Amino acid sequence: VASAWAAKPQEESDSNAIVSEKDTVKLVEDSTVSEAISRRPDLSFANVTIDGESSRRSLGSISADSVTSVEVMKAVTSDQDADSLGGSISLRSRPAYLQKALTTNISVSSVYESVVGKFGPDASISIGGPLNEAKTLGGRISLGYEKEQEGTQMMTKDWFRRNVDGESEIVLKEYRVSDNPMTMTDKDIGASLDFKVRDELRFHWRGSYRNLKTHSELPHYEYRLSKGKYESVDANGGNVSGALVERGNHGYDSEREQIESSIGADWDSEHWEADLKFTYQDAQYTPIDYYSMDFVQTDVDLHYDIQDHRFPQVVATDGKDLFNPENFHLEDFMERDRIDDESDTIFSSKVKWKDLFGSEYFS
Repeated sequence: VASAWAAKPQEESDSNAIVSEKDTVKLVEDSTVSEAISRRPDLSFANVTIDGESSRRSLGSISADSVTSVEVMKAVTSDQDADSLGGSISLRSRPAYLQKALTTNISVSSVYESVVGKFGPDASISIGGPLNEAKTLGGRISLGYEKEQEGTQMMTKDWFRRNVDGESEIVLKEYRVSDNPMTMTDKDIGASLDFKVRDELRFHWRGSYRNLKTHSELPHYEYRLSKGKYESVDANGGNVSGALVERGNHGYDSEREQIESSIGADWDSEHWEADLKFTYQDAQYTPIDYYSMDFVQTDVDLHYDIQDHRFPQVVATDGKDLFNPENFHLEDFMERDRIDDESDTIFSSKVKWKDLFGSEYFS
């Protein structure tokens, strides 16, 4: 088993308190934090913190060797921010020089998506551990690449009531068939250095870069039967004259880049304890060429067959070719862009004076 979970009891202060549910994740070597979380489909989260600070790093780029603990908060508590509504994950990092030796982890896998008929590769490599014999200097570097090939097929049908030959009938109003192939590419780079000057003074640096690209299309056919006249209707279908047929495609390319870097120091002496950290985060999101393009063919006589209500069949009864692009003309076209850029600079410090007034009970 690559990971084991032990549940802690719920914590309640009174009947109106927010309940806190925590799971402690016990990781073994040669795995990543992402692998452990994926084994729990009941968990979802929107916030990740590393050593108490928010982070945008990919969990797939964080190896089990680089953390001492992973804690999942499945319910909101009063000390969390609004981003934690979906749950949160708190990691505690481990200095690389504390590993027994320099280790290399390699993972390669692939998933076949039958709808689009393509494979999605997933590969990662991480190297980390002590960099000198004295084990005062340690470092890690990780590279990850994932390409997901997904696809869905959708069908929507609308019905309404119309008078046909003097009778009120429930008829097919619109019928739309569409595919939605999507490609998502995720590239991750992470690196860290840990330096122990002496037992009571330590420095560390963390850096990461993540690039996520998404390409999505939505080609579709839509039969707008309501644009025509319903000539006849029976239990198996109906005939419509002068209907409209639409074919088109909606799509977009988006890219999100995230950069994070932090440097910090820990000092622990007989009477003083200090923790300093400076973090810079930058994220840019760019939807590129979001577009919508529709073509229509008008005045088409159609027959729809609903013997199978889930999958109606529609054919032209006037000899027109519904699949020849030359028979369609442009109805509308739309294109738009948007750019979001967000950056954060965070400085945190914690200073503790131990044995205040000469007593171990004051600090």
